[in-house]
This record gives sequence, C-alpha cells and structure tokens, in this order.
Amino acid sequence: MVSKKQVRKKMEQYKKRVSKLKNELKKLTVQVEKLEKEKRKLLHEKKETIQEKEERIQELLYKIDKSGDLEHLSDEEKTLLGELEEENEMLREEVQDLDEENKELMSELERSRDILGEPAIKSKEELVLHPNSIINGDIESADVVNIEDSVDIHGSIESDKDINIGNNTTVNGSIISKDGDVDIGKSSKIEGIVQGKNISLSEGVSSGDIESDGDVNIAKDSHVCNISSLGYVTLQEGVKVEGSVEYAGELKAGKKVTITDSVLPKSIDDIKMQEDMSNPSQEETTNYEDDDEKTLICPICEDQNEPAADSCENCGAGL
Repeated sequence: MVSKKQVRKKMEQYKKRVSKLKNELKKLTVQVEKLEKEKRKLLHEKKETIQEKEERIQELLYKIDKSGDLEHLSDEEKTLLGELEEENEMLREEVQDLDEENKELMSELERSRDILGEPAIKSKEELVLHPNSIINGDIESADVVNIEDSVDIHGSIESDKDINIGNNTTVNGSIISKDGDVDIGKSSKIEGIVQGKNISLSEGVSSGDIESDGDVNIAKDSHVCNISSLGYVTLQEGVKVEGSVEYAGELKAGKKVTITDSVLPKSIDDIKMQEDMSNPSQEETTNYEDDDEKTLICPICEDQNEPAADSCENCGAGL
C-alpha cells in the first residue's frame, strides 16, 4: 500500500518537473518570438526589394513592347534585365523558404505549449464560449467563465469567479473555481474534479470528485465520484456516488440514490484539515526525508541518496 509520505514525495517531484518544463517553455517562447519577428522584418525587406525590381523590369519590358524588339535597349539595359529577372527568381525562392521556416517555428511553439500545459485561452475579462466550439487546451480566467451548449474542451477550466457550463458539454479535465460557484448543465461530462463554493449539477451529469466550500446540489440520474462539502448536500432521485460523501451541514437524498462508500457527517475543521493533508504546502514537502527509509529522493531522476548528500550521486542534481 502506498503511504501518504510516498504520495507527497511523488507530488513534489511532479511539481518540480512541471516548473522546470514551464521555465524551458518560457525560454523557447522568447526565442521563437524573437526569431519570428526577425524573419518577418527580413521578409518585408525582401518583398520590398522584389517590388522595386519588378517595377524596373516592367519599365524595361514597356520599352521593349513599345519598340517591338530588344534592339533599342542598350547592352547595359539588356544585362540589367537578365540580372533583374535572375535576382527576382532567387528572391522569390528565399521568401518561400522564409515563409516555410516561420510556419515551422510557430508549429513548434504550439506543440511546446500543448506538451507543457500552457493554456489555450487566458483571459482577464468575462469569457464566453459559443455553442459547438472546440477548445484544444486549458482555459484560465480571472473573471466569470460562461460555456454554452455542446462545447468540447480538451483540457481543464480554472477561474477566480463563477464557472457556468451549458448542456451536453464535455470537459476532458477538471473545473476549478477559486472563489465562485460552479453550475453544470444537463447531460454534460466532466472527467476531472469539480471545485468551487456552491456546486450545482443538472440532470444526467457525469463527473469526478466534487469538492465544495458551500452547498452541493446534484440533480437526478447524475453520476459522480467522492463528495466533500462544507455545507448541505442534496442528492436527487437516481443519483449514483461512486465513493464517499462527507458534509458539514445536512444530507438530503432522494429515491434510488446509491452511495458505494461511507457517509460521513464531519465538522468544517475536520474537512479542511483533511484537504490540507491531501494538498501539502511547499514548505512541508521540499526535500522531504522519509523517517523510515532515511534517504533523500532526487527530484529529477528519483534515485535514492544518503541523508547528508548535497547533490544526487546518479545525475548530479542539487538536493
């Protein structure tokens, strides 16, 4: 059985890896944006050169058309015409190559953002996603998030305020409101946890764990995992809870409600203490030394080291 200490260490190692990867992404983003800016400038300059040369070619061609042959051109003009046409062709090829390089750079940036979890949408204002939208990545907002019907989100949603989810919407991640309510429409599917003050699930919703600082109201025929609430919990007819229900207020359950694990009335302090234990702080977990194993775990390669070691014997990382 995995101990809480082992879980904490694994979580801390994961956080460090994510932090390292995000720093690498920032450096890559700056580099790509700088290169992309430089190439845009170069493209603009070359396109202007092409335009100038084309105008010169047109002047010479006009002179040829007017006379009907090349005889009226001086040797110098004939040579210039040939050089201009050759240079123009080379410039066109350079512009095409630069365009391709720009596309590759931007694609690389997008791939890096996807891999390292950079949000697809980041907003400081109220956010609205219209019906049938498809979002590939996470959503972060400092304001209210309104997701309308039949939206597919391949990521998580995090907001400082309320989060409202429409009907028949799929979220392949978690929904986290730091200081607001969460409302989820009919027949929506949430694959991760749902966190917020007051949480309301409409009929036929499927979700992971429910963690509420207020009340929880789950409409009929919905299917969720564990429920933890600092307020009241209402489970309407046909609701199935694949786990336990912990609450500090009251529990109201309708007909044919199924709870597969324990039902635990708890005080607010008990629930908060349990949440703190499940989410240890940085100070509690940094360079955590297991009392039983008496070793230090490297955050990079996960190799075990002596308690007094300053760096990892395997990879050299600082401990």
